[in-house]
Amino acid sequence: MFNFYLYKNDVFKTSINPWKAKLSENIQNVSGIDSASVEHIISEMKKYPKEIIIRETSIPNVCSFNFSRDIFFKGKWNELSKIARGLFINTTSNEIVARGYDKFFNFEERQFNTLSWLEENIKYPVYAYEKYNGYLGMLGYDSMSDSLVFCSKSSTSSDYSTWFKEIFVSNWTGDENDLKTFLKNENLCLIFEVIDPINDPHIVKYDKKEIVLIGAVKRLVKFTPLSYKEQCEIAKKFNFKIKELIKTFNDFQTLKDFILNESKSNDEREGFVFEDANNYMFKLKNHFYKFWKNLRSVKDRIAKGHNVPLGWCKDPVGTEFIGWCKKQNKNFLSNTSIIKLREIFLNSR
Repeated sequence: MFNFYLYKNDVFKTSINPWKAKLSENIQNVSGIDSASVEHIISEMKKYPKEIIIRETSIPNVCSFNFSRDIFFKGKWNELSKIARGLFINTTSNEIVARGYDKFFNFEERQFNTLSWLEENIKYPVYAYEKYNGYLGMLGYDSMSDSLVFCSKSSTSSDYSTWFKEIFVSNWTGDENDLKTFLKNENLCLIFEVIDPINDPHIVKYDKKEIVLIGAVKRLVKFTPLSYKEQCEIAKKFNFKIKELIKTFNDFQTLKDFILNESKSNDEREGFVFEDANNYMFKLKNHFYKFWKNLRSVKDRIAKGHNVPLGWCKDPVGTEFIGWCKKQNKNFLSNTSIIKLREIFLNSR
């Protein structure tokens, strides 16, 4: 096994942000969203078509509301855009059908997630959960159609939402009416990590398709999550796999040591999601994940015929991998996941 090297942003050279469109100034001043009605939220989001993308879905009267690429790449978040992330609303009944987490950020991605800010503001206990390397699937409820709604990536009919439903149905043996009644009566949306190594391989290798319950939130404008204990009770009731609680922190020094150690980790995992006593959340990606995610971009560029100089990566293993990719067939690179390429490359060394 080889050694990795700790890097921040100086191992891989980064490109200039390609998204040049400017954001409306007004959206930066929206406030008081948590206490607003669903009808008011819809009205406000319609005012900013460049920042909030509204799409009709396959469910009658249900639309998805998601922040735009401009918001994402320029990082100009506010109270309105933070909730436009996997938000599905029946615009006739003014009912939130499904919603995910408010947008939250990586460690040191913004000024709020630095060690100094965490030391001053984080509320204990703080919980670290396994961050699974799949994609987000949300299971909501629409009263007008009296149906469960499977959502992913701003759609109820995309490949991702279809795969989510297929994996859910094939792995779950519970009663659909019981689950539907539960989500209806409790006004809940269940949030899952969808792991599909066949259709959607990422960076971490998984051996089978599965879903993991990673959250349960009220279908309200204000982000209102259930506790981990309550999530575990739901998982037990409906026979879902529940996310793993890795560690609980009650002081800053222990939390700091964990973050610094795990950020350098070579373990094959994505990282951790942290949640404090006030439901403040941030995430940590480990060295292994960031390293191979960057190299995935490298192999994609080489597959498209772009020149990637060996010096683009300052890590010797990364440099070796770039050289190896340059010798491979471009179609092979394009059609092979970074997981498989990594395996072949390491076995050839």
